Amino acid sequence: MVLGLLVSSLAPNQSVAPLLTILVLVPQVVFGGGILPVSEFKDSGKTLNQLMMMSWLQMTFLIGAVSGAMPSGLSLYYYMTYAKFAKKLNLSFA
Repeated sequence: MVLGLLVSSLAPNQSVAPLLTILVLVPQVVFGGGILPVSEFKDSGKTLNQLMMMSWLQMTFLIGAVSGAMPSGLSLYYYMTYAKFAKKLNLSFA
C-alpha cells in the first residue's frame, strides 16, 4: 500500500503511474528474494535486500512459522513453505 501511494504521488499523470509501478515492483521481487535465494546474492545484493519491503514480509512469515503464531487467514501453502525454511535454518518449529 505504501508503494502504491508513493508511485501515485510521484506520477505526473495517470498514464505514467503503471510504468512507475513496474519500475518499483520489479526490484522488490528480484532483490526481495522472490526469484533467487538471498544466500546467492553478493554483498551489494544483500544490502539491497535489506532495503526491500518484500524481504521484511518474508522474514515476518518465517518468524511466525517458527514461533507457531501464524495468522488465522494465512493459507496452508505459506505455512508449509516457511516451515521448510525453518527446518533448513535449524530453527525449532512449533
